[in-house]
Amino acid sequence: MELLGVSLGWREFNTWIRRASDPKPDEFHLVPEAWGRVKAIIQQIIWEKEKEPGEDLLSGLIQARAAGDGLSHDELLSTGVLLLMAGYTTTTSGPLRHRPNIRPRTGYVPLMMTDVRRPLTRLTVVSLAAHVAFELGAGVGLPLASVVGPYAATGFWTVVTGGVLAASTRDARADNLLAAANGFGLAAVSAHLLGWPTRPTRTGLPWLEDCEGLGPELMPYYNPILYCSGVTGLLAVACENRTARVRLSAAMLGLVPVLIAYQHWEHRRLVRQAHTRPRWWNRRLRRLTSEPAFR
Repeated sequence: MELLGVSLGWREFNTWIRRASDPKPDEFHLVPEAWGRVKAIIQQIIWEKEKEPGEDLLSGLIQARAAGDGLSHDELLSTGVLLLMAGYTTTTSGPLRHRPNIRPRTGYVPLMMTDVRRPLTRLTVVSLAAHVAFELGAGVGLPLASVVGPYAATGFWTVVTGGVLAASTRDARADNLLAAANGFGLAAVSAHLLGWPTRPTRTGLPWLEDCEGLGPELMPYYNPILYCSGVTGLLAVACENRTARVRLSAAMLGLVPVLIAYQHWEHRRLVRQAHTRPRWWNRRLRRLTSEPAFR
């Protein structure tokens, strides 16, 4: 998985990930062992990245920790497992793949029983989840954290992510929901690029210089995650949500001003909380005394 700087081509690696996240009926008793193996594998990857950092997200989190602004070892391990499982989800098929014999006798397969895959939509959702996980791991909180707390917010976004991933395996009747989800993802990415300081790249595209207190040092990792969400979301609307009206996704872009205002409002709250109630999840914001101005 690119976010961790490793390949999922390792057969044993794939086996334990699959058993931990999506076991077959006769493998349920192996789930605890599988989770233990997955954590051990992530631990080994962390040790290797500490010795030889790469250009991946995990290396960035490790370097941030070395600079005094990063995760503890246990938090880094948990974040690695989260990113790994989220990435693996995009490469697996839907929930019917372990039930190949469920077919009508006539040989006709109803649309509701087909294993519909929408890889672009799934990648959009997972990259948005990775963006939220990155913010939490870097110590700047995450959306809704200032309102309901980091754990409730994490639970909410986990449920939303799982719900959209589940919907991505359904038939065309889920296209409207998925088009709205992809449109919201595009709006969220646009709000970041329009609401925070940027500089133009050689291609003319904006590149965030800082965002929500992450600092310039983390932008080489943060920008690719955002652009991955934006590009795959746009392609998903064009290629995978064909029965949905395009104006449904376009309408979600009307939320961009609202999202910009909300991001700055919550950022101010998170900065205040970092000074009055310092915790591991807002530690990076303690160095800030004021919220960056609007662009």
